[in-house]
Formats: sequence, C-alpha cells, structure tokens
Amino acid sequence: MERKTTPLEREVRHNLGLYRLRGFSGRRSALRRLQGRLGDPGTTPVIAVVGPPGVGKSALVTAAVWSAINEFPDGCVWAAAAGLERFRFQDIVHSLTSVLGFDRSWHIRAQWSTGIRELLYRRRRVLVLDELESVSETDLQLLLQTFRNLETADTPSRVVLIADRLTPEMEELAQETVLHLGGLSRYDTEVFWQALQAPATDAGTVHDLTGGGPLAIRLLAGLLKAQPECLEQVIRAVETGSEPSLDVLIRLAADRVAQESTDAMQVLERLNMAAGGASYLAIRDLFWPGDSDMVLHVAEAPQWTVGSKTQLGPGLQRVLELLQDRALLEDVPTQARAVIHPAVRRRLEADRHAQSRDWRNAHARYYVRFVSWFERPDQLYWSALEPEWGNIRQAADWCVHIMREVCGDDLETLAASLAATSDLTRFKLNVSPSQLELVSRYARSLVLHARWRHMPRGLSWTAAGAVACAAQSRHEAFGHLLVQMGRLLYHREEHEQALAWLERARVVLERRELVTQLAIVHTDISTVYREQNQLTAALEHCDKAYEYLSQGSTLTELVRAYRSLGSLNLALEKYPQALARLEQALLLARRNDNRHQIANIYNSMGLALEALDRTELARHVYLNALELYRYLRQVDGEATTLTNLGALAFHVEDLPAAADWFRQALERHQGQESWLDAATVHHNLGQVYQGMEEWEAAALEFEAALQTYTAFQLPDFAREESRFLDQCRQRLAEAASRRPDRTSDKR
Repeated sequence: MERKTTPLEREVRHNLGLYRLRGFSGRRSALRRLQGRLGDPGTTPVIAVVGPPGVGKSALVTAAVWSAINEFPDGCVWAAAAGLERFRFQDIVHSLTSVLGFDRSWHIRAQWSTGIRELLYRRRRVLVLDELESVSETDLQLLLQTFRNLETADTPSRVVLIADRLTPEMEELAQETVLHLGGLSRYDTEVFWQALQAPATDAGTVHDLTGGGPLAIRLLAGLLKAQPECLEQVIRAVETGSEPSLDVLIRLAADRVAQESTDAMQVLERLNMAAGGASYLAIRDLFWPGDSDMVLHVAEAPQWTVGSKTQLGPGLQRVLELLQDRALLEDVPTQARAVIHPAVRRRLEADRHAQSRDWRNAHARYYVRFVSWFERPDQLYWSALEPEWGNIRQAADWCVHIMREVCGDDLETLAASLAATSDLTRFKLNVSPSQLELVSRYARSLVLHARWRHMPRGLSWTAAGAVACAAQSRHEAFGHLLVQMGRLLYHREEHEQALAWLERARVVLERRELVTQLAIVHTDISTVYREQNQLTAALEHCDKAYEYLSQGSTLTELVRAYRSLGSLNLALEKYPQALARLEQALLLARRNDNRHQIANIYNSMGLALEALDRTELARHVYLNALELYRYLRQVDGEATTLTNLGALAFHVEDLPAAADWFRQALERHQGQESWLDAATVHHNLGQVYQGMEEWEAAALEFEAALQTYTAFQLPDFAREESRFLDQCRQRLAEAASRRPDRTSDKR
C-alpha cells in the first residue's frame, strides 16, 4: 500500500489486522473512494461498507485505514465480535481501552455512549466496527444513540461500519456515505489468481465460480493446487448446489482436508471453537491432537513460549501450512497466532461435531492460567490478554454449563437459597473436587473484569462459582461471591436486587463471624443506599463497617472506613464530624505512607474546611493534594484539585487566581479527553470573567461550553450556556453603544 511514512507512524496506536493485506489486489476505485471519505472533513463521520461474506470488506477497510494511518495520529481501533459471540456493544469498550490504554472506569452502562463519544471528540481517530450483521437490536439502538449526529460534534474522527447487509439504522448513521462492495472485476480476478500461483485456469470460469470474492478465489485456488482435475466437480457442485458458491467451496475445501489429513481436520474443528483464534503455544499444547513426539521441545523453544512456527514440531507445521494453503486458516506471524475467517467459521459451525467433554475440560484448564491477571485492579494489565479473552470467556461459559447440568438452569435462585442455609456441609453435588475448584477459580478471578466491563454473563459466572464454593463448604469464598453478585447488580443500576444479594452475603458472613468481610459488605450496602440518596441509612451501615474494622484490620481498610464516614458526613452537611473523621483517616494514611490515599483525603478535607469558612487552611490542604498528585502523576486527581482551588479562589473573590487555577484544570481535562469535565471548567471560567467584567472573554468560555454540550446532545446544559452567552453579548452591545462617536475627530 502506498502511504506517507513519517517518524509519527511508530507512535500511532492501532490493532489493525494487517494480515488481511497479504495478497490484497484490485479495488482501486473502491479504495480511492473510501480513502476520500476518510480524509474529507465535509462528509459525515460515519461510513458504512456492506457486501456479502468473503467479498473483502475487512481487507478493504484495513487497506484504506493503513494507508492513511498518519492522518489519524490519535489511534486506529478495530472492534469486532469476539470469535463465536455475536457483536456486542461492550466489544467497543474492550477494544478502545485495550488499544488506547485509557485506564477509565466504565462503571455504568448508561455512560458508555458518552464515554465513547468523548474518545472521538476533537480527536483524529478511526473506529472500525466489524461483523455488525450479528448485532442485537438492543445494541444496534445503542450504536445509533452513540453515533447519531456525530457530524455536529466538531470531530475529525471517523467511524467505519462493516456488515453483510445494510440495516435502516446503519443507513441513518452513514447517510450518503455507504459503500456497497461486490466481487472483484474479471481483470482483477485474473491478477489475483496469478498472484496466488494457482493452476492455469480460464479467468472467466474462475470469476463465474467465485463471483469475484477474494475468499472464494483463494479457496478455489487451494482446491485446484491440491487436485487440478477436480475443476469439473467444483463446477457441478456450484451450479447444482442450493447453497451460495462460497459455502460450497468451504465445504469442498474442508472435505479435501479431511481426506488429506485426519490431524489437520481435528485441528481445524478445534480451532473453530477458539474465539479470536489461538496462539502457536495453545495450538501446540491444546489444539494439536498429534503424538507428543511430533512436537518440538528443545532449549531454543521453551515450553512456555512459541514465537514462530519454526518452533513447532514438523507434523504440526505441515498441518498448519496445509490449512493455510487451503484458505481455511489465516496465519498471523506478527502475533504468533492463527485465526479463521468468520465466513469459514460460520460454515464449519453448521457441520461441526460437538467437542467431547474431556476436550472442553482441557480447554478450560488450559486457559485458567491466564485468569489471575484479571484480579489486578489496574485495567491496563488486562490489555495484554485481549487476544485470549474470547477463549477465556468460552471456558467460563463451560464452567456454568458444568454446574447447570447437575443443578438446573437457575443458578442464581439456588445460590440465594443456599445463603439461607445454616449448614453448607449438607449441600453436596455429583461433581469432582477438581471441577468445582475450576468453576470457583474462574468466578473469583473474573468478577472484577465482569463488573467493570459489564460482561453479559457475569452474573451467571459468579452464581456458578458461588454454588461451587457452597458445595466445597467454603463459607468465606461463598460469602465473597455473594458480595460480588451485589456489586455486579449495583453497577447495572439494579439497586434493590443489589441490596438483596448484599444482605444475603451479610447473613452468611455473620454466621462465620468474618469481621473484615462484614466490614466490606456493610460498606457496599452503605454505597448502594447513598446512590439512592438514603444518606441516613448509608451512614448507619458505614458506622457498622467501622465497628467491625476497629476489631482488627489493616491500616488501609481503616483509612477507607474513616474516609467513607467523612464523605457521608460531608453529604449530610455535618462538616465538623466529617473533618474529624477525615483527620483520623489522614493520620493513619500517613502511618501507612499511602500517598494516593493521603492526596484523596486532603481533597475531601479541603471541601469540609471550605464549608466551615476556614478558607486559608482549605487552600493549604488543596495545595498539599496537588503536590502529591503531581508526584504520583495522577492527572485526574490533579485536575480535580485544580478545580477545587479555582472554586475556592472564586469564593474569596480572588478572581485572577481563580482564572489561573481553572485554566490549569482545563488543560488537564483536555489532555485526558474528559470533555464534559472540561465544559464544566469552561462554564466556571466564564463566571470568573463575568465577575471581572471581561465580557468578551466570558462569552468565549460560555460558547466553548455550549459547543461541547451541543455535541454531546445535552440540551438542558446547552440552554443554560446559551442564557449566559446572551447576557455577555448584551453587555458587549451595551458597552459598544456607550462608546463616543469619534468620527468627528477625524476632520
């Protein structure tokens, strides 16, 4: 691909599947049109590319984006369905956070649309959404909500939609920018056929058999390379078959592989179960059915890593090369992985034999080695596991299947009834201890990921794990997973159900007198009540959490308890009590040398001191917090503190200082792409300049806030900014009318 190469190229974050470009041929007109749409600021930001399976939609989009990658220095992100799953809205969240490295908390599903728009607003990014033909109606409406009217958002970013068919929603988003992709022309088919080094065959025949679809052409080339004389058989199958020619060619290619190598067919069937493909390491140790002496294990290729196919045994190498030659498998050497084209996968699924229980157990036990990474609260660690996520999710689903086989489908109801059981030792299941441990391990490791990423099966995984822990008579682990059920429901904004599960957890933990865990569950109950604005009930449970912690816990846990009490008293406007609790938290945090906690406490103390009109001391603690956040390089905390300092300066009518603090906060928010927070600061700056009677500067700030709120479709906020903007313009007009007419002086 022709493209400009600059040093910036190395800095552009992307997850483009560049393996799609191998053998890319033709498409000159479509490529130029798509490149033009990507680079033309006058067109709608949403582009749709539609066409039948295997026609090369993903390859075309990859080629266009890759050729223009330096025009989108803020990142190029590809989001698609995770292997066997249908496309879901959270696939976008997964890909954005993984590629761009934003350690954001996408707490509430309702905030996802806004969060995605923030990452596109005023940035030069490309977001590609592939395999949208499988998206549910609910998620399709979320897509429409997120990307509708994106052209009003002052953004050079582009969103590309790829699907087999055009839906009314996609047509509404893309408007006139829809590219309908058909097969290659006869000329391009002949060029592609020659590039594949396929047997000499009439280009018209090849085009008629394949419709010019690149995948179909590759499949036909693979068949004729293996057996040139089978052309007549292919012609008869295509002409007489009731299936599309692509499905016929996939079936014929699979049949041919089955005749050539039993091992290759077994690898293909197993890899078809691999969501998102599989690494060379997994293919060698899990998907390969060959004898152990066929696999190469030498010092140069340690058992825990395989970075090249040359490190695989000769038998496995031959199998992978055979599948690649037959166009049934795609090799991705840069990632040391192999993947299957979605069209091939869907066709093979129709003929797939159910995998044995032993193999599915082996699959789950293989991928359990990765799940402990998801226990780390730093979500940036999760990005390294994105390629394996589909397989991990499949393994977790298998764990749910194991439990449903013996317990029935409603694992949540069973877990709830077990919570009311006084003696779990009476509960037994006809499941081996190793299987129970596998189920509980996946559940315990994935709860954090399920909570922050709103995995649709998170509740099922956690309920299955809770039942498994109950069958093992592991009271503490059982209570812990009940707490996680409550937390999952809280983050889904199902507060009443969340409280019900947290109360069940409390009962279980009280029976075992698990003091520290009881403090945690009371803290969570307090959080839910606070979200419901039931502050008195929230404070009662926060006090109970503190009582349990005071019986013996770590300094970190005590600090959290004191901070929660201080925060609740702030919300209840009990400022002296809030300050007292926060001072206790500060003392313990200093003893623990936890600088992140200290900075957060300083910020809360500043709010309490400000409410008590102790403004100089409030300024002092805010500055302490600012110094710590800068030391820790926590830009979000720094922006919050700068905003607090600006508000304090405005309160004491030090308007120049307020303007300075707010401008610094604005810079941090814009750097973090927190545009709605930036709009709030623009509004604050506008009020500061109003107080200084700098009406033109105030108007600019209110106008900036207005543009942002309009772009994010927040009409109430936009109306408020319009009102302030009109006031400034009126003052400017009044000032202009009072100026003396100096035209007579020019005589």
